[in-house]
Amino acid sequence: LDLPNVLVLCFEDLQEDLHGQLDVIAAFLDLSLPDAAAKQRVAQLCSREAMAAASSKFDESWAYEQLRSLGRCPDDAESFQPASRVHLAAPKESLDEGAQAFLDERWRSIVEAATGFSSYAELRKAVADELARRRCRLSPR
Repeated sequence: LDLPNVLVLCFEDLQEDLHGQLDVIAAFLDLSLPDAAAKQRVAQLCSREAMAAASSKFDESWAYEQLRSLGRCPDDAESFQPASRVHLAAPKESLDEGAQAFLDERWRSIVEAATGFSSYAELRKAVADELARRRCRLSPR
C-alpha cells in the first residue's frame, strides 16, 4: 500500500477520526497542512447534517434532469427519480447469510488473490500502518 500516487483510506477511519486524516490527505495532495480552523470547517462540511442539507450534490439529480431534458425518461417516472444517498439515521439493514457468503467468496477470489489480505480487517490494519508511516514523514524531527 506504499503507492506514491495512490492514497488508500478506509471509510470507517474517516468517520472515526477525520481530523486525524486531514494532514495526510493534504500532504498527499501537495497542499499546506490545514490549521485547526480549516480542519473544523472540513469536519463541519463532511458531517451527515451538512451533507443531508446539500443532498442533491450526492444523488443523481443532475443525471435525472439531463435525461428529462433530452426526452429520455418519462415525466415523473419513479424508476428514474434520484434517491437520497445521505441518511441521518444509522442504517438498520444487515446482510443475510447468503449475501455474506457471496461477498466472502468474492473477497477470497479477487481481493485476497491480488493482495494477500485474507479479510477486510487485515486490509484496514495495513492501511492504518501505511498512514502511520506517512504521518511520521510529516512530523518535524
